[in-house]
Amino acid sequence: MENLKLHNIIDKSTQYGVGQRAVVVIQGSPHENFDSIDQSIRVFDGGYETTVMEVVDSIRAIQKLSGVSLAGGEPFCQAEACSSLAHVLRLDKYTVWCFTGFDLSHLIEVSKFNRPVRNLLQCIDVLVCGIFDSEKKVNNVGFDFSVNQKVYKIKKGKVTSELTNADLIAMQLKSSKRKKSSKLVADELVVDNTSAVVDDTPLTAASC
Repeated sequence: MENLKLHNIIDKSTQYGVGQRAVVVIQGSPHENFDSIDQSIRVFDGGYETTVMEVVDSIRAIQKLSGVSLAGGEPFCQAEACSSLAHVLRLDKYTVWCFTGFDLSHLIEVSKFNRPVRNLLQCIDVLVCGIFDSEKKVNNVGFDFSVNQKVYKIKKGKVTSELTNADLIAMQLKSSKRKKSSKLVADELVVDNTSAVVDDTPLTAASC
């Protein structure tokens, strides 16, 4: 497995999707309109290198999670390592949300010839497309989300539906009422544990 370049890991956050989620913050973003308090996340030569299994072990040690979110930074600029991570997490019954600055049409087009991108799409449950804009924030969905962003439910790499604000609010309400287990708060999304083939082709920032 290829190593990950991370900015940090947030143990628990409600800012990156429904419920309490661990957030794997990827280092590096090609998007110029990156909206973050910490602009050091953008640079590709920052952060630190770690293995996929070290990240998995860190997440396994966190109690009562709704799932895991990949954010950044740009997860699709490290699609090979991120797909490996997401695949293992879903085998562990975590749902995986992925926040990307790319739009859906771009990712679908790139996935036709880029296997790491295709594999990552196959290993996530929810895809949030677009750069978060704090000036256009939607206040009632329960996490950091702006009107320019789109949220898609994914199964086996295919979009099954686009989630509306009403859908997201309903998901938050369901999550808040759900009985917590000792290990994991189950997400309302059904996890499909179909194995995804992880390609060894390197993915560079330029490929994004």
